[in-house]
Amino acid sequence: MFLCEQLLQCKKESLADFTNPSSSMNISELLTSAGYPHISVTEERRHLAYECILLYEVITKRIPALDDLRKGLASVKVSQTTLLDLLGKLPDVQQRVFPPHTGKIDIMMLKLHLEWRETADPVNQAAQQFFLQYIDELHEKDGADNNETLEDMVLFWTGCPSLPPDVTTKLLVKYLENHPSKVLAESSTCTLELSIPVVHNDYSVFKDYLNKSISYGKLGFGKI
Repeated sequence: MFLCEQLLQCKKESLADFTNPSSSMNISELLTSAGYPHISVTEERRHLAYECILLYEVITKRIPALDDLRKGLASVKVSQTTLLDLLGKLPDVQQRVFPPHTGKIDIMMLKLHLEWRETADPVNQAAQQFFLQYIDELHEKDGADNNETLEDMVLFWTGCPSLPPDVTTKLLVKYLENHPSKVLAESSTCTLELSIPVVHNDYSVFKDYLNKSISYGKLGFGKI
C-alpha cells in the first residue's frame, strides 16, 4: 500500500517508474493480480490504477476466504437448520458464534508493534514524546472517567480493537503537516498508519485533540 500512496503523491515525471520492470516502484504485478494488467499509469489514469489495486487488496482478494467461511457455516446443521440460516435469523446466535473482542491490549506489546517515521525535526520529535506520554496515560487510566482506552486507539488506528498477531506487523506513526488546520490525528486503516498532529505546543491540548480523534473515529474507519 506504500506504493499506492506514492502513486498518488509523485510528480508526473516519475509515473514511468511505476511500470518500469527494473524500478522498485513497479506496480505492474499488483495491477495484474488485481485483474487490470491493461491499465497504463499516466497522469490521467493514476487514480484509476490506485482504486483498482485498493479494491483488490481490501475487498476482492478476501472474497474466497469469506466464501469458504460461508460454506463452512452452511455445512453445520442444528435441528435440520444450517448454522448460516440461524445466524441470519437470530442475532443472539451471532454473538455466540462470533463473540465480541474483550481482551485487553498489553502496552509493552503495543510498543513493540510501533514503527516511527524517521525525523530530525524538533517539532515532530516533540509530538512523538507527547504521543508516547498519551499511550502511557491511556494504559494507566484504562477507561476510567469515560476516557478513551488503548483498545479504542488501536480500533481507530487499524479498524480492529486488538493488535496484529505477528509482532513483525508494524503500526506506523507519521507526522502531519505543521499547519493550523491539522489539529486532529488521521488514520489509514488499510496501511496501519496513524498520522499525529505536530501543531500543539502543550500536552493537554495534544491529548484533547487525540481524544476527539479517537472518540469520533473509532466507530468507523479513518482514511482508506
